[in-house]
Amino acid sequence: MNSKKKILLGLYISILIVFLVNFIFAETNELFIYGAEIGEIFSNLSLAYIASYIFYRIVVVEREKEIRKTVYKSVNQLTKKLLFNGFYIIDVLAENEKQGRKEIHKRRKTISESEYKELCKKINPNSLSRFSEQINQLELKNNTKIESIHIQCVKSVKNYLEKIYTFLPYLEDENIEILNEIRDSELIGMDNQLFFARTNTDFKVFENYMYDYFKIILKLENYYESKIKSFA
Repeated sequence: MNSKKKILLGLYISILIVFLVNFIFAETNELFIYGAEIGEIFSNLSLAYIASYIFYRIVVVEREKEIRKTVYKSVNQLTKKLLFNGFYIIDVLAENEKQGRKEIHKRRKTISESEYKELCKKINPNSLSRFSEQINQLELKNNTKIESIHIQCVKSVKNYLEKIYTFLPYLEDENIEILNEIRDSELIGMDNQLFFARTNTDFKVFENYMYDYFKIILKLENYYESKIKSFA
């Protein structure tokens, strides 16, 4: 039983005690010596608990709701950015950057593991991605797909994870668990080792890491849509 249920149980018991002592047994003869006094003590303690609960609801719970609403406006934006960068893990599977990418994103929730891994075998890590990197004011660097995975799915996602973690006390357990899964994923853990793929002609060597990462990002998207999206 979690703390909220315990608090509510205490409230119900307190209300029941007050009702029994002051209404049901008020005119009943004492069953044992000091019975009335003991009943009054329990009634007073119960009234004090009820008053404390009302104070808790008004001062603590309602205040936390307001704080959480404010916090989740920031978490909403950060999570959207994390998802945008995290989903580059399926952008690399689009052979046609203009049409294939849109198509694969439309059906991303239905892509099977076998289909995903089959696509990994068709994509060259060293082909150019749709992301370019600003080197200086005058120069843009065209990144390969493996370089962009490192920038988007590792570096940027780590950055947004850190920012979301600053709101840790206000995040739900399920949200924290999903964020931890992303942080502890094999793909994130590889970091610079991803560049070993420069000698490969496909993504087969990373297909398991990429698919597992993709599934966690999908899980975060589902959580975002059901729990965070409304805090716009």
